[in-house]
Amino acid sequence: MRLLHRIKLFSLVIVLTVASIVTMASPVGATGTPDTSGSSSSRTSAAAPAYTIDNYDVDITVNQFNRLHIEETIKATFHQQRHGIVRSLAKVNHVARMDGSKSTVNAKISNLKVLSHRFTTSESSNFTNIKIGDPNAYAKTNETYRLSYDYDLGTDQLSRADEFYFNIIGAGWNTGITKVDFHITMPQEFNGKPGFSTGAYGMRSGSDIVEYSVKGKEITGHTTAPLAAEQALTIRLELPQGYFKEDPFRVFLAKYVFVIPIAISIITLIASIFVVTQEKYKITPVVQYTAPGGLNSLEVAFADKGEIKRKNAASMVVYLANKGYLTIDIDGENFTLTKLKDYDGQNESERIFMNGLFNNDHPHKVAKAELEGEFYTTVYATTSTISRGHLKTELFAKKNPTKTLLRLGRVVAMAIILACACFAATLEDNPEKSLMLLLGSLSLLIVPMALMLQPTDWQISAMISKGFGILIFLVPVFAISLFAHKRPIIAVTTIAITILTIGARLTGSIKPRTKEGYRVKGEIMGFKEFIEIVDKPRLEALLAETPTLFYDVIPYAYVLGVHKKWGDKFEGIALQPADWYDSSEAFSYSTMADFVTDGLSEMSTSIASSPDSDSGGFSSSGYSGGSSDGGGGFSGGGSGGGGGSDW
Repeated sequence: MRLLHRIKLFSLVIVLTVASIVTMASPVGATGTPDTSGSSSSRTSAAAPAYTIDNYDVDITVNQFNRLHIEETIKATFHQQRHGIVRSLAKVNHVARMDGSKSTVNAKISNLKVLSHRFTTSESSNFTNIKIGDPNAYAKTNETYRLSYDYDLGTDQLSRADEFYFNIIGAGWNTGITKVDFHITMPQEFNGKPGFSTGAYGMRSGSDIVEYSVKGKEITGHTTAPLAAEQALTIRLELPQGYFKEDPFRVFLAKYVFVIPIAISIITLIASIFVVTQEKYKITPVVQYTAPGGLNSLEVAFADKGEIKRKNAASMVVYLANKGYLTIDIDGENFTLTKLKDYDGQNESERIFMNGLFNNDHPHKVAKAELEGEFYTTVYATTSTISRGHLKTELFAKKNPTKTLLRLGRVVAMAIILACACFAATLEDNPEKSLMLLLGSLSLLIVPMALMLQPTDWQISAMISKGFGILIFLVPVFAISLFAHKRPIIAVTTIAITILTIGARLTGSIKPRTKEGYRVKGEIMGFKEFIEIVDKPRLEALLAETPTLFYDVIPYAYVLGVHKKWGDKFEGIALQPADWYDSSEAFSYSTMADFVTDGLSEMSTSIASSPDSDSGGFSSSGYSGGSSDGGGGFSGGGSGGGGGSDW
């Protein structure tokens, strides 16, 4: 069942990944003109507008980095009661040229000021809307609105040339404009001839109603005829490549905002590796052919890893059998346990386990079928007794300053990485879309990272679980990488967080130990090393001294994951049958080896399985515009402008 849940989770993540990417890859929204359908004038006939603009004066100062400082003076006459006007500034500009080329220019609006009236601002996906006027009073018949703002167009979009392509008046106004005056100051002199266009969006004519002059780096002009509602005034001036410069500060930030996350994540990974290495140096393996004195198999499992996996449960059956408390009778896939005597030891976990096997329902003998779906409560009680008992305080320290410091470092590193990512997104062509992509990408990584950080045990079911964790982790990473060539910040952030996750995974299994804990860990490592490297002559000599050595070691070898190696060591060595083991097959090395390598795992599955679980189970842990005279643009086709309405 649990494996099925993981498969469903894996499928769900794939679906969410595809859906998120499709959603994130779609345009943020249309950016033609601001929506004025809710304005007052839209409900008034064209013959009786609520207000008109008598004069619209625009003063633009362009600097060498393609940033504009704009000052607007709007003189309006109100024919009906209104509170004021709404000025909508375009943040996303879909620029189109007469040669068919297009580009998207995302402007950054800052230093917004309204010098003449009260105002409030609101943001939509494509516009900054400035509501000018007093909600508690109506505007006077004649009002003059003065506002200023900075309009940063960023890096020039053309590869063969630079351009100043700007809507002096956008096509989004819902009323007519009697006259427009404009004054544009460029950063340096130019040789090109500006082209003007007026009219509805897409018009390539109308320069005949524009009079202008060029003096040095200044362009001054005005319209000679009114603009109707939703008509624009656009200028396009083609400039030599390199006319606009890249802001060196922006270039510096853009460079290092990608370097910092990777550098920080690598530093934390190196620190994690260092901590893991230093932890190993604290342990001195002591090779020995017996388990640490006084510890049963489940206690050794806890002393080794700081937790007890449910698969270790069968080791206690063999341990108690080897102590003379019960016998094991194997019949094919079934088994029967027979009680030989009451438990008379002092170990609480062993007493709980023994009393759980032989209770009032089956006091003397219990079969496999009677344990399935029932005995798991005893397994949990046994492992909890160990993980919460005296061994926890004797072997494990309550705090590990180094690990705590490393964890804090990862939190700080994550905060810096996310801060760099968010800042880098503001440097992208479309900052809002970049932030949406970034947040969407990070959300896809939450579940995979959680799975990767889960402590796992190296058994088949756990390896499958870890495999699914890795796959679920790689799916969004692969999908995100499809956009990495256009959105490098996503790739960089993903890589940095992946490195952080690997570091967290490396140190996740470290348990802070006491001096006694390191000593016992060294004995366990030495015992495990003995099982792995002991040769046949040495085994034969030890068997001569301790005939039950093979059976004594089985439960410990099982919890340490080297039981198969231990069984293989005895191939060709004559074994005496264990008096606690019986089988429907004649005793031989192969039948005993099968019991050690496969039988114990099957027994664990049976005795520790809950009604709705598989073999993965729980673990108990001690931690808790253009015109005929040139320009190449058309009306409303440039950046800026936007529009406005009344309210």
